Amino acid sequence: MILMLLLFGCGQSASIAGTYVSRQSEDYGSSRDTLVIVPAAGEDNYSVLRRSTFRRLREGKLQPEEQKVFQYTGRYDSAAGLLVLDGEDKRIRFFTGGLMLVRREYKKVAGEDGL
Repeated sequence: MILMLLLFGCGQSASIAGTYVSRQSEDYGSSRDTLVIVPAAGEDNYSVLRRSTFRRLREGKLQPEEQKVFQYTGRYDSAAGLLVLDGEDKRIRFFTGGLMLVRREYKKVAGEDGL
């Protein structure tokens, strides 16, 4: 019984699907990003929705909030722990509790069932 649990447990990895958030504040303004990653058609394929909201700081005053929405698709390489985005020079690297997109770190706030 223990051997079966070890064999099945080693073959399974945590789901990368979920909602991830990042907040940053710097001299020029502040931003928050949300990534929603869901399985797509085909094995190891995922759809990624990125919502970016930012406020620029100009002459000491916060400007109105701006938003951008991006839609990506990609293929997950479980051996490397990377989601390679199609048509983009971007890779998402996963770690326990979060991910890294370019140089921005995101924390996982909801799993696949929390979308």
